[in-house]
Amino acid sequence: MTTLAATMSKARSRLTNKPTRLIGIDNRSSAGRRRRDLIRSHVDALGGPDKVSPAVMLSVTRAVDLTMIAEQLRAAALRGVAIDMGDLVRLEGAADRAVRRLGIGAQPKPATDLLHEHLSAKYGARDDEAEDTDA
Repeated sequence: MTTLAATMSKARSRLTNKPTRLIGIDNRSSAGRRRRDLIRSHVDALGGPDKVSPAVMLSVTRAVDLTMIAEQLRAAALRGVAIDMGDLVRLEGAADRAVRRLGIGAQPKPATDLLHEHLSAKYGARDDEAEDTDA
């Protein structure tokens, strides 16, 4: 008798079973290793491979692929290759949005904390006791 997990692993495609593999990318190359490491990093941040559904894994691979393409285009620009900077900015924005959609990364600070820090830095710390003695 076969278990449901064994049946499901055979019902999915090879790409779903091994998301770090992609046709045309040699996993022994630096790009292949980088892609594999980014996928592992994102999956670990989402709770591990047992917690990631195939649909989320598709989002992870899309985010990683966009990130890698943006990194490669930026590296080409830094080497002096003529590229359209608008394309680079749009690609990096798409990669950033894809990673943020996964819900991983640094959480933004609440706006009240940011305002308090800004005002403290600009005007100094507020001394409530000094105000009470003047009144």
